[in-house]
Amino acid sequence: MNSSLDISKIIASISFILGTLLLVLFLFFREFESIVIFGLYYVLIAFIINAFIVIWLITRLIIHSEKWIELLKAIGVILINIPIAIGYFFIVINTI
Repeated sequence: MNSSLDISKIIASISFILGTLLLVLFLFFREFESIVIFGLYYVLIAFIINAFIVIWLITRLIIHSEKWIELLKAIGVILINIPIAIGYFFIVINTI
C-alpha cells in the first residue's frame, strides 16, 4: 500500500515542477505565445492524469478501507496542486 503514497508523491511532484517551470519560462519569455499555449495543453494533460490517479486512489480506498489514512494522505498530496495551479493561472492572466 505504500506504493500508492509513493506514486501520488511522484505524480504531484512532477506536476508541480513542470507547472512551476512553465510559469518561470512564461515570466522570462512573455513575448512567446507558444509558452502560454503549451501551458494550457500541459494543464489539461496534468488534470487528466491527476484525476485518473485520484479516482484510482478512491477505488483503492473503497476496497482497502483499513488503509484509509494512508490513502487519504495520498489523495491530499495530489489535490494540493489545485490551489497552486489556480494561483499560477491568476499570475499568468494578470501579466498578459
